[in-house]
Amino acid sequence: MRNRRIIDECFAADGALATPAIESDSVAGLHAHLPGGRWSSVISHAWLHMFGVP
Repeated sequence: MRNRRIIDECFAADGALATPAIESDSVAGLHAHLPGGRWSSVISHAWLHMFGVP
């Protein structure tokens, strides 16, 4: 599971810093937080077919 490291490297390459407020080991856990506030997440588009766009 290197996704977090890859995303951090992409942000750094653009001179940006992402400070996570929530970390989860499941896509469902990430998606569950999206409708409840001003959150965003990196989730594969394939999951949107299951969960829908928040």
